[in-house]
Amino acid sequence: PPEYAKADHFRYKLSRQELSAESFELTSQIVIAERKLKLITNVSLWPVIRHSAIVHYWWQWRANVLRRQIGEATLSVTSLQSADEKFFDMARPEVLQFAAKQWRVHHEFVDQVAKAEGSLPIHLLQPNPYVPDSKTLTKLESELVTSSYRIQDYIVNGYPMLRAAVGQLQTQGMIAIDLTQLFKDVAEQVWIDSAHVNDRGIYLVIDEIIESIADAQQSNLWSIDDSR
Repeated sequence: PPEYAKADHFRYKLSRQELSAESFELTSQIVIAERKLKLITNVSLWPVIRHSAIVHYWWQWRANVLRRQIGEATLSVTSLQSADEKFFDMARPEVLQFAAKQWRVHHEFVDQVAKAEGSLPIHLLQPNPYVPDSKTLTKLESELVTSSYRIQDYIVNGYPMLRAAVGQLQTQGMIAIDLTQLFKDVAEQVWIDSAHVNDRGIYLVIDEIIESIADAQQSNLWSIDDSR
């Protein structure tokens, strides 16, 4: 939904007449930071330097700085909007139910396209720190999550619908994995805000993907020779 997390600031981008001087400045900061993030990402992937560990350490540091700037500016922009203002006339449960259905339909379509091209489709429901009982947050994680995008209500009420959608994909024979409990037994920091993980979290997700590929090969559902 357009009310979801940082999507709010796109409304300001598309409705300039509604911008105050303060919200215009904040929106400009978001746009500039997003462009910088795209630029440094493109540069870090240049053929000559993309294998350099130093380049990627630099990218990670700079990307984290820009993401924090984007998050802080986004929170400031959304705080200027009336808390009672709604984008939809529908009740929130109806909006979330619609979003979950669209998520499932999208993955069904992607599955068909990938298989037609000889690729192995793997569908993942990403973890989130607001999923109940999914991880005991460290002190730093708790501070980062609570000061980040205000999405707790969406996660608590919407994720059960998404998890049910994962089950529906599985009944259709798709490789669909619910990763919401992936960090349950991880004691160290994983979350850097209320939606994104650090390198440790990324590696854990990658491990799950690799294991899924290996399982698909063992089950003769897919082989490297099939890929194009």
